[in-house]
Amino acid sequence: MAGAFSCLMTVITPEMPWRDHAGGAMCGQYCAAWQRTGRRTRVRRMAGLVGPVWSMFTALARHLELNVAPVGRGLSAGEAQHLVRKFREAERRGIMLASFVRTVIILGLMLVFAVTGQMDNAGYAYLVFSPLGIAVIGIAQYVLERTGRSPRWAKYAFVLADCLYLALMLGLRHQFSQDLPTATMTIKEGGILFFFAFLVHGAFTYSPRFVLWAGLCIAGGWLLLMWLAFQEPGTTIHFAQVRAAEGAGTWERYGAPVYLPVMKVVYDFVVLVFFTIGLSVAVARSRLLVLGAAEAEWSRANLARHFSPRMVDVASQLDRTAFAPLRQDAAILFADIRGFTAMAEAQPPEQTVALLKLYHARMQDELFAQNGTLDRIMGDGLLATFGIPGKPAEDATSAFQCATNMLAAISAINEQLADQGLPQIKIGIGLHFGQVMFGDIGSARMATFTVVGDTVNVASRLQTMTRTFGADIAMSARFLARLREEGVSDAVLAAVRSVGVQSIRGRQGDLEVFTLGEVT
Repeated sequence: MAGAFSCLMTVITPEMPWRDHAGGAMCGQYCAAWQRTGRRTRVRRMAGLVGPVWSMFTALARHLELNVAPVGRGLSAGEAQHLVRKFREAERRGIMLASFVRTVIILGLMLVFAVTGQMDNAGYAYLVFSPLGIAVIGIAQYVLERTGRSPRWAKYAFVLADCLYLALMLGLRHQFSQDLPTATMTIKEGGILFFFAFLVHGAFTYSPRFVLWAGLCIAGGWLLLMWLAFQEPGTTIHFAQVRAAEGAGTWERYGAPVYLPVMKVVYDFVVLVFFTIGLSVAVARSRLLVLGAAEAEWSRANLARHFSPRMVDVASQLDRTAFAPLRQDAAILFADIRGFTAMAEAQPPEQTVALLKLYHARMQDELFAQNGTLDRIMGDGLLATFGIPGKPAEDATSAFQCATNMLAAISAINEQLADQGLPQIKIGIGLHFGQVMFGDIGSARMATFTVVGDTVNVASRLQTMTRTFGADIAMSARFLARLREEGVSDAVLAAVRSVGVQSIRGRQGDLEVFTLGEVT
């Protein structure tokens, strides 16, 4: 901080050796040098600060905004844009709320001043009605934001207008009534606290950039108030030049209306900088928490479409890179309703949709009960996997149990359909075990968690074979061997029958196929 202050003083008065002085001596010498320079020189040197200050402001704002941007945080482009729109809507509503609240508070203060004011007519009128300008600015901003057509720059213009109006209101009030404090007294009495309300207003927008801009506008308004103070006759920054009554002590001279202490101004700016940066970081932190929560919820929502609730808890703890395509052994289940095309043709679309909703709901219940993963739904068919994600365990056993439970669920569905006088349904299930590739597969714009590979294709062909052999379930020899490796007893598999070695359409090489259950 000392280095920054020395740098600032060097820009304004380069002839002063700031690094060789400290504390009051430094400020005293600065004040003397400042007084010796002409007004044009002072303005030129102050203008020279605009560039560095603006550069620091834009660099900090850009850093904070980039750190809380939704793009690149594991969200898709569409999700990121949706979140940006949500933030803008929250920002708009926050501005409306802040504008409404401050207008109500100001109107309340005007009422208090009207009831308790005890000064001359001009002072009384100024004290009561001058805050009305800030209320008008707030009402205008509220109305504009409510229309939903407010330009992006409007909020920046409104807070600038707020700070300039407040500075003029505080700096010129003594001109209207001698009962009201001078600009110098306003600065010494902590008038900057009035400006801090605009920082709180900025926090309602959830925008670190806007909070920084509000702080910059407050600094500009405070400088304007200082300039107005120096326009008052007799204003001085030299304590030794303050005239006081005989016997007046230090604090009486400090309280003189014409004395403007430099260190008080410096302290005000230091506090303003700390509060502005601290609040902007806090707002950025809040946005990060919202982004993290939104990303987690989106991730869980996407996972819930594929995994059982227990697997969602496990998968949601994994890093996003855990879904990069990987190779792993897994059990694959393919299920499909027989004769669904003819059934859909013979009944109204609404009835077909209701049947599919009932069917998929029951099938997913059985699937998730065995900790399976729903890979995709294809009309009346579905593809499920077991053992993904995670380490291979009793995946074939879970798939086999899921298949038999699905057949039992179909019997329950048929009873319900029969009660309604509707045709019953039958399904065929294909089971296979082998290596697959799984993970987020697709483009950067659109990727889906899915499985691909020869094992998936074979399971699909096995499901088709259930029609050929009149069976409920068709499984490969590899899947049956895996069941036995996992400890499934021969008693459980007693009803499994071999239908011999079969060729798989679209695939080189034959494999032995086993069936279970008869279609009745």
